[in-house]
Amino acid sequence: MTKEFRKMHQFIVFSANTPVQYAYSEFMKNEDKYLSLGRFYEQKRNVLINELSGTNYTLKKCSGTYFQLLDYSKISNKPDIEFSEYLTKKVGVAVIPLSPFFNDRENRHLVRVCFAKSELVLKQAAQKLKSINTL
Repeated sequence: MTKEFRKMHQFIVFSANTPVQYAYSEFMKNEDKYLSLGRFYEQKRNVLINELSGTNYTLKKCSGTYFQLLDYSKISNKPDIEFSEYLTKKVGVAVIPLSPFFNDRENRHLVRVCFAKSELVLKQAAQKLKSINTL
C-alpha cells in the first residue's frame, strides 16, 4: 500500500492548485519576468559554485534546474541518505539524496542542493559544507 502512496505523493506535490495557476498566468503576461529567470538562477548557481570551488565536493554540470549535484565521494563513503541526514542534523544544511530516485538504490555518492535561495543563505550553506573534509 505504501508503494501506491509514494506514487501519489510523487505527482501530488508537483500539482498546482487553481489560485497558483492564476498567479502563473498573470506572471506569464510580462515577458521580461519569465525570460530573465534563467539568468536569475544562473547567477545563484554561480554563487554556490564559486563558494564551493576548491573543496572536496565534485560539482556536476547542471542546467535547466535550480539543483546542483554534489559528488561527496572524496569526503565520505556513507550512503547518500545517511550523509544527507548528517548534513541536515549536524551541519545545518539540507540536501536531497538521489538514491530514492533510482530503483537499484545504489550509492552514487551524490546529493543535490537547491540554489534557489538568497545569496547570504547560499554563502552560509557553502561555509558549512566546506567545514567537512572527511567523514
